[in-house]
Amino acid sequence: MKRYSTLSAIIGGIFLVGFLLFILPANIPGSGILVFLIYIVGGFTATYLSKTNKAIFGFYEGLAGSIFGYLPVILIFRSVTSIVIILMIINPILGFLGGYIAKSLRLHLNTENNQDSNN
Repeated sequence: MKRYSTLSAIIGGIFLVGFLLFILPANIPGSGILVFLIYIVGGFTATYLSKTNKAIFGFYEGLAGSIFGYLPVILIFRSVTSIVIILMIINPILGFLGGYIAKSLRLHLNTENNQDSNN
């Protein structure tokens, strides 16, 4: 059962990223920065919702999001630009960053809760 909760957290992060990318208009200023923030939020969500507190789940979310997001583009257009390759490398790193933030936040909240219960 432990794997299914982790898998559902990663899938939830992917759906969150997909939804936010779908509603984000491409012509607004700063939309490129928002895409990076969306992948960080997706990694945060995948790690924070999983039972085990490992930042690697954010990496998996970013990797799966990159594969499912950019693989159809590569297969349809049959040409790979360097920007697609760079984004396929950067997005898992951003997911890992979001996972690390979630891990740090959860550890910080757990230590505060333990200190409050001891007092």
